[in-house]
Amino acid sequence: VHDSEGLMVRMENGEWVWRPLINPQALQISVLATEVPRGFGLIQRKRDLASYSDVEADYHRRPNVWVQPTSDWGPGELSLIEIPTANEYNDNIVVFWKPTDVWEPGKAYGVSYNLRWSLLPPATPTVIPIAETRSGKTPDKRRQLFVIDYASSEEALSGGVEASISTSAGTIENPVVKRNPETGTTRLTFELAADNASVAELRALLTKGGQPVSETWLYRWRAE
Repeated sequence: VHDSEGLMVRMENGEWVWRPLINPQALQISVLATEVPRGFGLIQRKRDLASYSDVEADYHRRPNVWVQPTSDWGPGELSLIEIPTANEYNDNIVVFWKPTDVWEPGKAYGVSYNLRWSLLPPATPTVIPIAETRSGKTPDKRRQLFVIDYASSEEALSGGVEASISTSAGTIENPVVKRNPETGTTRLTFELAADNASVAELRALLTKGGQPVSETWLYRWRAE
């Protein structure tokens, strides 16, 4: 169960980013942008009760919150903090814009933004959204396997789709893009050979004719 399953960002250059949220074993701090984004927010995409089986907290009804800057916030960075928690009661996810220059006490600063609260998606991306992220070890325990499912879109993902995957450490092996005949969704799978690295920043998206057709998937893998 969770209040939000991912952080969604529309970057300053128009790119749509999806960062799945996790409950880490150790504190994680990630910087996802160094230019003020067009919008960002914590998003709950699954809206069916069966995804949570919780009849008390109504996690399927937790609202999205979309932050849309309407002024120049100045230089800084979009930071995501994921705090380990042993239960569902502690709010352990924080996202915020951190100015480069420390604000001085007693000095006035002006910023403006819109906050949009909704059960519906905060925006309509021009690319295919990510539906699921799964990860686990390969049968030989030597590599990490990632499985990314995209929402169904026959026209956008039919034929000529390629996977663009990168990692800050180790190597990417066995990338495969295929359709799930039962659900109609498109699935990307690949393996990470960490090569003794303890942390790897991963990035993946689907392209067609050199242009993105999916959200950009970001993920931090740790050897835990």
